[in-house]
Formats: sequence, C-alpha cells, structure tokens
Amino acid sequence: MKIAVCEDNPLQRDMLCDLLRAQAAHLALEVSVHAYASGEELLADVLAGQEVDCLIADIYMGGCNGMLTAMKVREKLPGVQLAFFTASREYALDAFSLNALHYLVKPVTAADVRELLERYQERRGQSTADLLRIHTSHEEMSFPLRQVCKVVSAQKKCDVYLAGQEQPFRVNLSFQQMAAQMNQPCFIQITRGVMVHCDFIRQMTAEACVMQDGTSMLMSRGRREEIRRAYRRYCRRENQP
Repeated sequence: MKIAVCEDNPLQRDMLCDLLRAQAAHLALEVSVHAYASGEELLADVLAGQEVDCLIADIYMGGCNGMLTAMKVREKLPGVQLAFFTASREYALDAFSLNALHYLVKPVTAADVRELLERYQERRGQSTADLLRIHTSHEEMSFPLRQVCKVVSAQKKCDVYLAGQEQPFRVNLSFQQMAAQMNQPCFIQITRGVMVHCDFIRQMTAEACVMQDGTSMLMSRGRREEIRRAYRRYCRRENQP
C-alpha cells in the first residue's frame, strides 16, 4: 500500500508519517509512506508515474491546496483513496463529496489513523470481520485473520506469525490472555504455548501437526485425539457448500 502525505508543516508531516507507519504495523499492513511538502511536488511525482493508493492531504496549504491537489491526483489515478486533515470542519462536506475515506481534525491521534487504515481495508474488500482483533492494556492490535499461521508463547508474551512475514509480531499478553481472545474454530491450541490456524496445517500425524511450510509441531500427548477431532470438525465445516 503506497500512501502519500501532503502537508506543508514539516513537524505535522513527520508526525503523521510516524503515526501511519506505527498503526500500519499494528494492523499488519505493508505500507510505504511518501511525504510531500506541497501539492505541486506531489502532482509532479504523479505525472512522472508515481503510484499512490491513498492520499492524505492537509486542506489549508499554500499554492495548490489539499482539495484541489486531491482532485487533480484523482484525474490521473481514478482509483486513489482520499483523506483530509485540517484544523477545521469547514470543508468536511466537500471532502465527503469526493467520497473521501476520512476527514481528520487536528491534532490527529493514533486512533484516528488506525480508523483511517481500517476504512481503507474495508473499502478494498477486507472487512473488519476478516481481522483478528487483540486488546492489550494499552492498545488494540489487528491482524488479517487468514494470514495468522500460529501464535507462540515467548518470554511471558506472545509472538504472532503471519504468512509471508519473516519476523513475528510481539504482543504484550500472556499466552492464556491471548488464547482467550482467539476463540474461533479456525484456531487450535496444540500445546500449552502454541496455537495454530487450521488452514496452515498440511497434515496431522499421530504425534504432530505438519504445517504448510514443512515444519512439524508436536501436539500435547494427552490431547492428541481431542486436537484431531477439532481439526476434523473445522475441515467438515469449511467443506460444506
């Protein structure tokens, strides 16, 4: 996902870019954020071939203001999603007439940015029902449900492994707290500290789950039949028309 941030105030521009990167990490989104100090600078890049999936523009900019910049970018990139931020709601109706994702009033918070990214996901076809939402004492983290391969206890916290990602995401919850929020049939707890997504199981042997990547994960000795039954129930449910 390519995000363009257009803001002529350097401090606010840097702050918004940092918030976007941080909240994208919490949502397990791969993003590249490009910052622009003016509408003219952004438009020059777009005309030169720069792709933009989402444009976030400050309405009150000198020269080509945010609203005009957005309209010109959309002429070149009809599929671009738009969002605006400013100190006033004066142009809110104009923004939504452009089918904008969001209209953020300064000061922009982490929650505002997270909501913006979630709206982008929903509009692109990934609803919140497709997200695994995890609440800690300080934050909410969301992961694409069908990309969560496994969750592993790690140093009194949990590591969430996603398909296609080399490094896991560390969640500040105990395994028991994490498991309580993952009460869905697609997840099976196979040991005291490991939970796997059924879609990533290649096969079950008498003692272990063989995952799609070829790794073999032992199942708790006393729960092997219970685990196999849960897996069979899930497979039957998924195969029903």
